[in-house]
Amino acid sequence: MRPPPRQRLLARLLLLLGSIGLAGATWGPWVAFASPGLTLLGIDLAEYVKFLPEVRSGALHVAREQFYLPLFTLSVGLSLLSLLGAPWLHYRPARLLLALLAVPCALALLPPAWSPATFGQAEFQPQIRMLIVALVLALIGLLTPGWRQRYGRQALAILLAVLALAATLLPLWQWSRVRPAIEVVYQRSSSLGWGGWALLLGGMALTAGALLLAWSERAPDA
Repeated sequence: MRPPPRQRLLARLLLLLGSIGLAGATWGPWVAFASPGLTLLGIDLAEYVKFLPEVRSGALHVAREQFYLPLFTLSVGLSLLSLLGAPWLHYRPARLLLALLAVPCALALLPPAWSPATFGQAEFQPQIRMLIVALVLALIGLLTPGWRQRYGRQALAILLAVLALAATLLPLWQWSRVRPAIEVVYQRSSSLGWGGWALLLGGMALTAGALLLAWSERAPDA
């Protein structure tokens, strides 16, 4: 069963907007400031929060690796989308492009000032695992001609929807917990920057697009 053209177009649009939103959440500001040096980007949050006094003292426990979920989901999402066969992605070059774009996104998960010794440190293990998973999926996307089975495409879409939802809600929850401590450091109240809003809107768009894709791949008699 081929999804209706309008349904395919809407799903593609939502998936595209969602991916752009996750990119904005990663490289956009969560704390905007007049001085660029004080602007806090999404990709820097995981490292920044571990230096907050409340976190260092143990008074506030933060699952800082959850701030990497938007970047991880962006990379994995591009790889999963590259595995879609017709009628979603007809052209092999388009699938290869998505898988290739997933590689630099995955490499952005590398710890700062990384070295072989860094990979063995416990604090970096979650993001190293994310990096490995993202690179493996990108490699599969590059080497696989596309998933032609309907149920395979449906499973990929459901996986992407779950991942996108988690990548939206969990970082925003962690942000709500560390925001008071960040305001103390900045000595001012801080509203969520456009990077955080890009995560909310982009994550919802990606989730909706993936669910629409999964619904489109239901059994013909459903």
